[in-house]
Amino acid sequence: MGHLILTGLVLLAVGRLVAYTPPVFPYAPAAGQEGSTAIPFDDPEFTGWANAVVSVNFGSDVGDEYKNPAAALGPARESAQDVLVLGRGGSVTLEFVPGIADQDGWDFAVFENAFRDAFLELAYVEVSSDGVHFVRFPNYSLTADPVGAFGDVQATFIEGFGGKYRAGWGTPFDLSILAEAHASALAGEQLFSGEFTNALLQNYPHLDPSQVKYVRIIDVVGDGSNPDCEGFAVYDPYPTIITSGFDLDAVGVLNPASIETISFSDWAIQFGLNPVPGEDPDQDKWNNYMEYMLGGNPLLDTSKPQLEISFSSNGTLIISYWKNLASETVLQLESSIDTITWTRMAIVDEGSPKTIEIRAGLPMGQFERRIEGVVSGRFARFVSEP
Repeated sequence: MGHLILTGLVLLAVGRLVAYTPPVFPYAPAAGQEGSTAIPFDDPEFTGWANAVVSVNFGSDVGDEYKNPAAALGPARESAQDVLVLGRGGSVTLEFVPGIADQDGWDFAVFENAFRDAFLELAYVEVSSDGVHFVRFPNYSLTADPVGAFGDVQATFIEGFGGKYRAGWGTPFDLSILAEAHASALAGEQLFSGEFTNALLQNYPHLDPSQVKYVRIIDVVGDGSNPDCEGFAVYDPYPTIITSGFDLDAVGVLNPASIETISFSDWAIQFGLNPVPGEDPDQDKWNNYMEYMLGGNPLLDTSKPQLEISFSSNGTLIISYWKNLASETVLQLESSIDTITWTRMAIVDEGSPKTIEIRAGLPMGQFERRIEGVVSGRFARFVSEP
């Protein structure tokens, strides 16, 4: 099987020269090797993670225990066992608030849970601003022959797919590639298959690269029936069972879209709701105001705010949660021994207590607050006034 490596050079009407250059074989190697593009799960450049599952279409051969959409939300992990398994040919659409923007460098990364560098289950990656028109990233496969259920796929033979790297390492994507690919297709450059070109020309005009709100992950059926962007067969481990197809851990944002603060009333109206703080239209036990503060979607019970409480080995209480940058709120944490009398929790820092509160001016991301020593009280709650 052969691939034609070309460079498309397109002169736009505005007079700006734009070039789309397909990647050159061998492609970037496995995580940790020189020249790899893999991004570690704990990279401080991540500013946020998917915060809602819009839809899931499960393919075949997925155990019920792996059909939890919430497993795809929040941060990636070094060794991911709690993942969303898509099944053979399955897909998931994720929502991001704020969205993803095309800026310098990589804009977001997709994490799978491959247990070794060469056991790679692949997925198409698509993005959208309106949730209707999705644009697929160019993708290339040079794996020439079918791969058995536990066979090898080398990272240097694939590019532009989710799942290029092992667990704990994200496959990065740059939105600017889509603009270049579209310009080349618009100019009639023969860089892609007819099917890929037609989809690109149809969907890209609806994409706002500064406000990408949705990412769709679609499992590649590994028997060669699914093509890459040039029309060549794509092979990955096939057939697998129980955890068949792409195992999604997380999607992380490196370049967030700009966002302005929004009042609770305006936020509720954009969802078609009356601005009643205590109502819970999706019945997920998070009322409207908590969804507003913590970045949830009040109409999707799969979009519960992300909050985790745990203890470290030395007894430190660790509270991790998200703050919606757009909300005009101050979020405080209180504790109680009887759920009647509440006091503000504090961090013991050189003997000086500090109130835990997160303000809207802070960068979007996961905020981790630690309460050192013995914590008085058996109950905790978040408090904010509408």
